[in-house]
Amino acid sequence: MVRQAAMTVKCMLLMYYKNSRGRNYRRQGQMLTLVEYLLLLYRALLPTPVWYRFFLNKEYGSLFSSLTTGLYLTFKLTSVVEKVQSFLSAVKALSRKDVHYGSYATVEQVKRSFVLKCLN
Repeated sequence: MVRQAAMTVKCMLLMYYKNSRGRNYRRQGQMLTLVEYLLLLYRALLPTPVWYRFFLNKEYGSLFSSLTTGLYLTFKLTSVVEKVQSFLSAVKALSRKDVHYGSYATVEQVKRSFVLKCLN
């Protein structure tokens, strides 16, 4: 159900950007990326309560259930942190006016390239 709702939102975004003047493809891609990362974050968080209760079942002993629950929550937290970072970077990219590709050069890299230019 959530996949269909996300697909509907994406189709509406595509129709909106198709009918707008100037056809801003970069903004369109950023919006679609934002919707996709939001969907991935939601899908990562959705089954957490169900699996938490399943692993907390004390049928196999409280130590085993505590251990499996702790491992599950640890792995889930690490995956959710990555998805939150991706979502926040998509929001950050959408909010910026200028486009930033790659990373800035360090001082050592600039000096090295200057020295190489001077030698050639």
